Amino acid sequence: MAELRVLLELAESLRLARGEDVGREGEAALFILESGSVSVSCRGQVVETLGPGGYCGEEGILFASFCILDEVAAEDSVVYRIPAAAVIESPLLLWRLRETFERRLAEAKRFFTFDWRDEYSVGVGELDAHRSGIFEAIDELARLLAAREAAPETEAGNHARLAEALAPIRSRAAARYEEASMAAWGYPALAEHAPIHAQLLAEIDGFADRIEKGEPEELIDFMKDCLLRHTLIFDREYMAYSKKKR
Repeated sequence: MAELRVLLELAESLRLARGEDVGREGEAALFILESGSVSVSCRGQVVETLGPGGYCGEEGILFASFCILDEVAAEDSVVYRIPAAAVIESPLLLWRLRETFERRLAEAKRFFTFDWRDEYSVGVGELDAHRSGIFEAIDELARLLAAREAAPETEAGNHARLAEALAPIRSRAAARYEEASMAAWGYPALAEHAPIHAQLLAEIDGFADRIEKGEPEELIDFMKDCLLRHTLIFDREYMAYSKKKR
């Protein structure tokens, strides 16, 4: 309760016009809606609509990089703005914000497409080339799997193309290069990151084996989860660190 009182004392009231970006000032902050409504969206698709008492801005607090989610006033609104510096002093609140972000991210997954965007870059040419190649391969894999589902009789002809699309996805090159870069820069979370790579690659191998055998699969949903969580969450923490080192 004491923490909440301190945060409220630091809150600043802001008026937003309809269509205005909630984070217009550019600095990370937690925004609590007093009146009006705010749309949280991903690539133009609404993920959640907030009413009075709702909050947003958690992504900018959790990750010091670009944001996947857009937060815009759906009508003239009033919000309380609490600076990120105050929020990060509360571990319990940060945990709650991470839960909120992951829930919204799960909803955003429905609108996610495998097109590489410049904001996904970590600024390391070879690593970005590996990663963008994986995005392209998954996009091609999704197309081939959709074609197989629509016309099962083409399975034999698509098998070689499926194997070709799976090759860069199963490659260890990107993970090895990323871990080598982390080690060279003394990234403090490398010990946590490496097992994540290992688990990810093991799960991909299992799904890939099922696809090659023609068994039922859910690889596309699985890869959306992987890319959203790994490329757009874990790697964003690494991006902020690597930029300081370059």
